[in-house]
Amino acid sequence: MRDVEKKVKYREVLESFLEDVFSNTIAYAFLNVLRFHIKKVLGKDLIDSILENPVETYRALYKVLGAVGAVRLLETAMARYIETRYMIPVDNKLLTNLKNGDNKALLDVALRIYSLKYSQRQMSLTATSL
Repeated sequence: MRDVEKKVKYREVLESFLEDVFSNTIAYAFLNVLRFHIKKVLGKDLIDSILENPVETYRALYKVLGAVGAVRLLETAMARYIETRYMIPVDNKLLTNLKNGDNKALLDVALRIYSLKYSQRQMSLTATSL
């Protein structure tokens, strides 16, 4: 897969993941609000920023949310939701890892959940077509 195709796929997966997690832990439109504020701070979209420059993303999250505690609260809510809804144990530092330039854990979880949701959708389509 070419780099452009890979980025488009990661972008789709990450957007789906964040929409699911934030709408079920914080508020329905929280991702849209966060994207708006991150774009004001960085001049680019949150999803692109996570993929291209995780350190810059963490700094912007800190600035937008106002405190390290707010970022930690957000990632704790994310981790609890993922563990409860998908039964996937996750690192409680999905966002804090961005501070060190590491987006791998966040992308890995997003890909696992995307794969689960896609396979469940495929199974339900197969079941309804029988």
